[in-house]
Amino acid sequence: MTRILWTPAEDALLRELHPSGLSYDEIAARIAPRSRNAVEQRCVKLRLGPLPHGRLRWKPSEDALLREIWEQKGSLKMLSAKYLPRRSAAAMSDRGRELGLAPRPQTLRNSTYSWVTEEVRRALLETPDLTVSQLAERCAGSHRRITMVLAEGHGKGFWRSGWAPARGKSTGRRAPRWSVGFEDDVPPPSPIGNTLRMRLVRARARQPAPVFDPFATLVQQVAA
Repeated sequence: MTRILWTPAEDALLRELHPSGLSYDEIAARIAPRSRNAVEQRCVKLRLGPLPHGRLRWKPSEDALLREIWEQKGSLKMLSAKYLPRRSAAAMSDRGRELGLAPRPQTLRNSTYSWVTEEVRRALLETPDLTVSQLAERCAGSHRRITMVLAEGHGKGFWRSGWAPARGKSTGRRAPRWSVGFEDDVPPPSPIGNTLRMRLVRARARQPAPVFDPFATLVQQVAA
């Protein structure tokens, strides 16, 4: 896999989020497509030290914004990612109680996860033909939620544009690659049956092993 170098903008955002009280997972969700391990290793590289366990003092502007969005529909996790990226959902909930805000109705807390759909759509528009695992590395949504979004949107804006090579055994199950659009799905490749697989194994076993000739190597070195 090709290593993606960190940009100055990502480093600046990491330095800003590091003292905010967010976890590595929450910071990674705000610096897509960086993973938790990548964020933790970058913090070590930049010598930022361990994440602080203390609370970051809320600014008056943050309090005002929290009051403004408190009654908006969606989960606090969604509102945090959209409006207050330096604050976790738990921090927003605690601050809301401290400010004396009324408990959020269940109808507001129930999220349709439309933000995950938009995240998946954005990632696929930037880079088509991605598997669920690859999308999970680029989006804030979980592997399970992305799978559900694609299943619900299959044929309604998302289509299977290919299949990822099987890992491990040649008969392994292949993962679909997804893209944005309304095209017909690419049919999955036929799995290799046990009979054909055994034939391939026996054919590889019959191939003679390469014979090492030290004199040939020496001739090549002299000729060079």
